[in-house]
Amino acid sequence: TAQTAQTAQTAQTAAGLASEGLQALQQAEALPALPPQAQELHQSPKASEFEALDGSVRHSAGRVLAELFERKAAEALVSMHKDTREAQRLESTASQLRGKAERLQRGIHGAVATAAKTVADEILKKTVREVNLMSEEVKLAEENAAQSQELANEAMQKAKAAERALSSEVHRIRQANE
Repeated sequence: TAQTAQTAQTAQTAAGLASEGLQALQQAEALPALPPQAQELHQSPKASEFEALDGSVRHSAGRVLAELFERKAAEALVSMHKDTREAQRLESTASQLRGKAERLQRGIHGAVATAAKTVADEILKKTVREVNLMSEEVKLAEENAAQSQELANEAMQKAKAAERALSSEVHRIRQANE
């Protein structure tokens, strides 16, 4: 992540500062010999004072560089610790958000399943009502058909009776005419 990259960069900065501090100390120790005018003073009666002063200046310069390096390294370490804590906090937040996303996804699946079941139940109830209505209509149609059949049978019997009566009358009339 960006925080991890920043932490790595802070560590590299601290390492760079350490390297610079060491180089500065080495450079202070490796300063060239005194310039010719200073060498003349070096050979004068105050040479020991000058050497003491030169050593003191070199020592002070090294100490100042070391203190500067120490402060920079401490700042870099504090920054690195802050970056590490921030990265851990962000990772924790990301983990919590992933957990919430998973719970929401499970909830959505459950809600979709519940909604689908509810819709299926409603369709089933509607279909059962329609089947029951059709069954009642079929039963009513069967009853009507049975009544129509009875009426048709009665009409047929009356027609046969009328045909027999007519046939019998025609037969009687023929016999009377003969």
